[in-house]
Amino acid sequence: MKPNYENYSYKSLLEALNSIDKNAYPERVVEIKSRIQQWFETAEFNAQYQDNNLAMALFVLTVGLIGVYGFLYGNPHDIRRYGGPILLATLPFIYYSGKKKFKAHQKDVCKIDQAGVFRIEKNTENTIAWQDVKRAGFVIIKGNTRVWFEDQNQHREVCVELNLFDLDSTEVLAFVNYKAKQYGFELFEIGGLGQEKVVIPAKNSQKIEKQI
Repeated sequence: MKPNYENYSYKSLLEALNSIDKNAYPERVVEIKSRIQQWFETAEFNAQYQDNNLAMALFVLTVGLIGVYGFLYGNPHDIRRYGGPILLATLPFIYYSGKKKFKAHQKDVCKIDQAGVFRIEKNTENTIAWQDVKRAGFVIIKGNTRVWFEDQNQHREVCVELNLFDLDSTEVLAFVNYKAKQYGFELFEIGGLGQEKVVIPAKNSQKIEKQI
């Protein structure tokens, strides 16, 4: 039975393209590539800051139970037994920190589409069209991905932390990569140690001076 590629996500299309027998099913290869191109031409990411209060509460509860169990039933000669009360004492601060972060970002909105990038952060709106982007970059540290866009005049910058909006980093970065090729702006990768790697070199490429 022939797969219905119209219902496939970008990741599923890539997996299908990489796993398919290209000699046995050349027509399917053409269809998959066509669907990937259509995805690039119609994709958009529209999200609001994710409420992580439940996850934070479950985390605090789990760690708290581990701390209590270790204190009550742990080896009295094991120093880890006395780490339980210390851990319990820090949990309210961890929970409060998570609540404070959510309160600060709960009205944040992010949209990345065919027109450009739109970001609301703390009631401040920032928009940049693709034709106005001079360079963009992304940094991935400990699983957290941040994407930033700088305009032609370097007067403003739009930044998006993908994890705050529960956006798929693979899809977003592939889309930004596509737009960089389409509009000819520089796309950089910033390493965890601040090292820079040009993903798509533009004409008259210059070294980025910004550190994220």
